[in-house]
Amino acid sequence: MNPAEFPDVRPPQERADDRMDIVSAVGCAAGLILIVLLLAVICITTY
Repeated sequence: MNPAEFPDVRPPQERADDRMDIVSAVGCAAGLILIVLLLAVICITTY
């Protein structure tokens, strides 16, 4: 199914799900960055 042929046929619920997917992806990325930063700070302060 080509999205260009069906510009806006999806129900609003699916669009909301897409938004939730984006939010969760951004939250996941932010969490990973926070963990990496914490590890870096721990390494810097201990050595």
